[in-house]
Amino acid sequence: MPNAKPIFVPPEGNRSAEPTGNIKIRVSGNDNGGAVAVVEVQTNPDDGAPLHVHHVENEWFYALAGEYDIKVGDEIFHLTTGGSVYAPKLIPHTFHDVSENGSKLLVVIQPAGHAEAFAVDLGLTGEGRRLMVSPSGELEAEHSGLVSESK
Repeated sequence: MPNAKPIFVPPEGNRSAEPTGNIKIRVSGNDNGGAVAVVEVQTNPDDGAPLHVHHVENEWFYALAGEYDIKVGDEIFHLTTGGSVYAPKLIPHTFHDVSENGSKLLVVIQPAGHAEAFAVDLGLTGEGRRLMVSPSGELEAEHSGLVSESK
């Protein structure tokens, strides 16, 4: 990438011009030709995501603060601050904030895919706080290349 340049994001900054709720986009796929996205997710106790599968993207979860149980396949990994787990594409996974006071998670998504658009849509619908797809399934259907619920 001959036109590549450094990207600075201040502590409260967000690379998305659109609202993303409790998800801050730290590095956008637009910054690097879609190679990677880095998002920071602030969660409250008991927040999480439904069990789902990414068809294109791999994810790496890193606990910045608090505690999470992250299920990848049949295994559950308990993360405390500084712990991480990698979730390859096509393997069902989910995360759950198991702290008493809320937590913060850094997620690296490779390739960036539609992750940023999904975060923006969550922010616009107000669903970002609970990190759940809309009850009608509209977000899931619109982003089916990124996420599908696993049974």
